[in-house]
Amino acid sequence: MAFLGKVYFRIMPDFILESRFFHLVMFKCLIGKWFDVDFRDKYENFDQGDWERIYDELFVNRIREDDLTDSQKKRISQNISGATVLDVGCGSGTLVEFLSNDKTGLKKIVGTDISGEAIEHAKRNFGNDRVDFEKISIEEMTDDYKSRFDTVICTHVLEHIIDVDAAIKSLLNIANERLIVIVPDEVEHKYTPAYHVHFFNKDNPLSKLLDQYEYSENIVDGDFLYVINKK
Repeated sequence: MAFLGKVYFRIMPDFILESRFFHLVMFKCLIGKWFDVDFRDKYENFDQGDWERIYDELFVNRIREDDLTDSQKKRISQNISGATVLDVGCGSGTLVEFLSNDKTGLKKIVGTDISGEAIEHAKRNFGNDRVDFEKISIEEMTDDYKSRFDTVICTHVLEHIIDVDAAIKSLLNIANERLIVIVPDEVEHKYTPAYHVHFFNKDNPLSKLLDQYEYSENIVDGDFLYVINKK
């Protein structure tokens, strides 16, 4: 599905990509009548309740269980440092489940998400003595979270965040040792089926915000994967 989306936005002519009517009909048919095709004209005025509502809707009506491939999950697991992990924007909890099975040495794995629907789903399906889930946004993670986890993971989230630079700083504040990030490689488009506010690609890489950090960048199954180390 993600691959088809990338192809669609790269091969479709501009007059279709810029057509509100076309996407109004297409999104309503493929996603649902609840979907707001004019999201990018509205999101800057959203409050916390608005963000929670749209991501609850996205989760309840999700087309796929998560955005990560098996190869991406394995690469994330291989780059974890330390014994405690926080998965920010955990969605359905499948990465947390994968890590709890793949990394037996981990003492604690916590998944957080802004969507209460996602957190309740994850608790029902993946909770155990090493795993916990919490409904909270990045912006709500205060200094109480400082240096609380050895590795922080944030996949397919930063493209949804208005202030990406502040989000990265907050996530590194929480991490003792390492931050692992995945963002999609995609061209910018006005009508997005995933409520993205940023579009990262070779001409607009996330790495432009990482000059002050020690990091590595790789492409894994078509997405950018960054491993950022605390200095």
